Amino acid sequence: MRFLSGGFRISLLAAVLGVLLALPAAAAHNGNNKGDFDGSPATGSATINYSEGQGTFNGSLNVKGLQDGDYTFAVSLNGANRTELCDFTAGNGRQGCSFNGRELPGFNLAEILDADGNVVDSAVLARRGNCRDPQQGGSQCEANDTRNNLP
Repeated sequence: MRFLSGGFRISLLAAVLGVLLALPAAAAHNGNNKGDFDGSPATGSATINYSEGQGTFNGSLNVKGLQDGDYTFAVSLNGANRTELCDFTAGNGRQGCSFNGRELPGFNLAEILDADGNVVDSAVLARRGNCRDPQQGGSQCEANDTRNNLP
């Protein structure tokens, strides 16, 4: 950098630092969640991803091992504030459903409900990627979100 003047070097350094500091803020909008059902009775997984561009969640449930019947895929925060996401019918083989474009409150469990609304199975959703910005609805940021007192 000997060929650059002192003032230009400082300006260049400030610009690079500004870009680097802005990167974590942009990444803070990601909130990807995955839960695995262990076979009691369902085996499979639930995935719920936050779509930064749309400001909503998309997700899917893919399981096997349920008795024949109608079910609902839902999320909740420790079993409370349940939000139903999509319905499916179990039969032979793998079953499940998907949803997109949903705004969700805070959640940490994926749940499978029977036709009467009873929880048949649940899986803890592990957060992957970075926390979402706490100012967004349904924020999952552990360090910053005191609204839902997430663990």
